Amino acid sequence: FAEVGRQAYGWQIQFFLSPEEVAHVTQHVRSHGVAAIAVRLVSPEQARAYQQLGIPLLNASSLKAGIDVPRVTWDDQAVGRLAAEHLLDIGVSSFAFHGSLHLYGKRRFEGFARRLREARQRVHRFPRIAQSWCETGETAGRRTKALRDVALPVGIFCANDDHAVSVIEFCAAAGLSIPDDVAVLGVDNTPVMCEITTPPLSSMELPAREAGECAAHTIARMLAGEVIPDEQRVGMPTLIRRRSTDLLRVEDAIIAKALRWIRDGEPATLCVPDLLERIPLSRSALERRFKKHVGHTIHEHIQRRRITQACEHLRRDPWPISRIAAEVGYTDHSAFSLLFKRYTGKSPSEYRAGMPSGRWRAEAAS
Repeated sequence: FAEVGRQAYGWQIQFFLSPEEVAHVTQHVRSHGVAAIAVRLVSPEQARAYQQLGIPLLNASSLKAGIDVPRVTWDDQAVGRLAAEHLLDIGVSSFAFHGSLHLYGKRRFEGFARRLREARQRVHRFPRIAQSWCETGETAGRRTKALRDVALPVGIFCANDDHAVSVIEFCAAAGLSIPDDVAVLGVDNTPVMCEITTPPLSSMELPAREAGECAAHTIARMLAGEVIPDEQRVGMPTLIRRRSTDLLRVEDAIIAKALRWIRDGEPATLCVPDLLERIPLSRSALERRFKKHVGHTIHEHIQRRRITQACEHLRRDPWPISRIAAEVGYTDHSAFSLLFKRYTGKSPSEYRAGMPSGRWRAEAAS
């Protein structure tokens, strides 16, 4: 926001760490001749107080705040869906969510739970983790019991990186291995958190920079008197994989090698004959051992890898579906669409239709 505002429009920008302190901010606005406000609105009362200033107001929150104020945001339900797809892809046995169901956490949970229902999986709620100085044996016991009640390994999707770090610390104290027993996934991709945990934390990176750029261009259009749509959604989350969800280790070293080859290879070129060239087993022996440890065939695992990559292209790239099919290894568009619907519950077109369009880019450039 600041970069675009200064470089493209020559603005002076004031930053308030706590915009919820409405009286302080509004007093500053009146005394310094502020021309417009981009603010994280969390309530109708806060929104009305800022509206009374009579200057352009933009909601930079994922919340609607219960009142009509133009809003720039991203799709928090898509964050949850992508988290579910990742945990499904790595093959955990059960799934849980940790974090508040208020604000953005509720929508992330909804997207997570909906995608798992499509895959015929249920979601457990992981009990809240208090700060260490107010931890009690009772709350720690409830969490330990919650983990005993689900099949391991369990994948825990956390509403943000703060919650994820708390889960990692709890698992370390409880003697649970990450990711072998518990795979942990956060949101925000906060480097200081994700890189210093043991193991490093996988996280969803939000399109915050795109949102800031879009907000600056939108404020400029509001100042020019343009009519602004009620909501503009930007970008898509990006999965940043680290060790906390690297659940490809199995007791059988040969199968672990096969899994890593499938995970790291180009989806379009993956095939069983190429894998056999790297594995010192006959096809029948490898198939038996693979299904024993993974629960499905090598061919199906490759299919899942391709569909996961196709989902990423549909979220990120404006390519025709026929090109996406070819990119992940399918020359028959119809066969690809049928297979995609089998795994996701939607056709490729339906899946893409549920994604934000990113039209603000074209508007800003025009």
